[in-house]
Amino acid sequence: MLAQASIEATSAQGTRLVPMSEFYLGYKKLALKPGEFISAVYIPMPVAQEKIKLYKVSRREHLDISSFTAAFALQIESGLIKQIRVVMGGMAATVMRLGEVENFLIGKPFKLETFKQAGKLAASSLAPLTDVRGSREYRLKLAENIFSKLYHEIEEESLVKK
Repeated sequence: MLAQASIEATSAQGTRLVPMSEFYLGYKKLALKPGEFISAVYIPMPVAQEKIKLYKVSRREHLDISSFTAAFALQIESGLIKQIRVVMGGMAATVMRLGEVENFLIGKPFKLETFKQAGKLAASSLAPLTDVRGSREYRLKLAENIFSKLYHEIEEESLVKK
């Protein structure tokens, strides 16, 4: 979803493209019609200035179902957030893009306060459930704080040209 990929679904009737953002309909429910199978996945080439960051929180590092995941793709130009995509998992039945948070961040200065505000907005717009992997409150705190972690990692890597 973060990469803006599309799935090619093929059946005896032909093929069709399904954007990844429309592919997951619900828990264990996909946008495949009866008789269709995935014949290809198309992933656009990333933009050269785009930075991608992926995060996973789970009890074990490998072979575990995540409590929370977050993925970010962003471009920063002249100290401003030029473009950003935000995807989170573990917050609903399927992974989801946070369009409201993306719209808030675009054009804003690359500053810690901006990312803290985005974290609060993300947490206020999500409604995760409590299950064996984590409580609702735990997941909301992760969603809020991951934005600060993102900011600090990018700042540390000196990717921002001011």
